[in-house]
Amino acid sequence: MTDHLDRLSTIIELYPEIGEELSRTVQKLCIEKINSREFKSFKERIHIAQSLLRQFPDIKTEDLNAILHKDMQHVRESVKMIGRSAAPHQQPKGLINTALSGINSLISSGQDSQFVNEIFNNAEAAASAISDTQFLAELNDIEKLPVLEKAVADTRAAALMHFRSLLMMQTTNLTGLALHIQISKCIARIRREAVSSEEQQLAESRKRLIASFNAHSQMDFHL
Repeated sequence: MTDHLDRLSTIIELYPEIGEELSRTVQKLCIEKINSREFKSFKERIHIAQSLLRQFPDIKTEDLNAILHKDMQHVRESVKMIGRSAAPHQQPKGLINTALSGINSLISSGQDSQFVNEIFNNAEAAASAISDTQFLAELNDIEKLPVLEKAVADTRAAALMHFRSLLMMQTTNLTGLALHIQISKCIARIRREAVSSEEQQLAESRKRLIASFNAHSQMDFHL
């Protein structure tokens, strides 16, 4: 690492423009926002899990695992089932109450949807309220719950992949700019040296011409 830094310092010393481009690139980097769909999904899932754990501390591990790792359709179904098991609806008994049973089923369905939407909306609001960098810092506390360990590890992996991709893209751009600067500098130096050499040759030619002219003038004078 030290060797790479020394080489970079040497290059910047030879080509200050590369150092300026590097500074501008670092200033423009936006590391507070992680534009990774996978990271955003894990962030929202963890908020959903935390919200459910606060409301239902005895939630089953398999239900939380479904929320943290399965597709979103399964997540919504799992949240719906958690809501139902936490507040079961009494079903009327007997043939006489069949109609009432259907009505209660419709009411239950509406309450299920309301509960799911509320959980998702709250999780989305919580995820938006905290920056990605702050959320990453808080993962140390979140992973203390064993059921969330894998989700935290997956979230960190998604963030690391994002930063690696960002670094690779910026490094590629900087390498191209640095090469362009070096080539431009070398071409400019070659041109200056060519002009200088040409001017030197012209100066030498003028000196020889003047010397030759002076020599001929002296010969003519003596004649």
